[in-house]
Amino acid sequence: MIASNELEMLLVLLKQGDPRAFRELHTRYAKPLLRVIVLIVKDSCQAEDVLQDTFVKVWQYIHHYDSQKGGLYNWMSTVARHTAIDSLRRRTPPVIAISDGDPEGVLVDKHDWLRTDCIGVEQVARRVLRTHQWQVVQLVYWKGRTQQEIADELGLPLGTVKTHVRLSLIRLRPFFS
Repeated sequence: MIASNELEMLLVLLKQGDPRAFRELHTRYAKPLLRVIVLIVKDSCQAEDVLQDTFVKVWQYIHHYDSQKGGLYNWMSTVARHTAIDSLRRRTPPVIAISDGDPEGVLVDKHDWLRTDCIGVEQVARRVLRTHQWQVVQLVYWKGRTQQEIADELGLPLGTVKTHVRLSLIRLRPFFS
């Protein structure tokens, strides 16, 4: 445990950008912060990377630390938790269930068709949407028809066409966000 006057001096030096103070901070807090991170990411290699990212953020944002709001370790462990959670989000592409009772539904990796060289919007829409949804989306977005024209052409109520378009966009949103 750091004495109060030592902590105050360490904080002053950290806020001045003193690298020796940062080494001291790392020496004192790396192991406890690593334990916090490992509990979240469950992988020691990834945890080491997150720990490094955490200390970079602490170094960059030490001026945001306010001793009136809590202890230094608590602030740093919050930074570590948020960094670990962000790391998990970045490294785990979501697998999205598309079935919703649709017999043609499949499990699709969000990034299957999304490559920088070929977005493949039409292929994603064809695969993800139900047949009637695909038909409406194709008419609206690829053939440029109005919703009223589609309703007349397919013999559907206008409200049904609008619902198909809205639900289609909801189903496609995770693939393009």
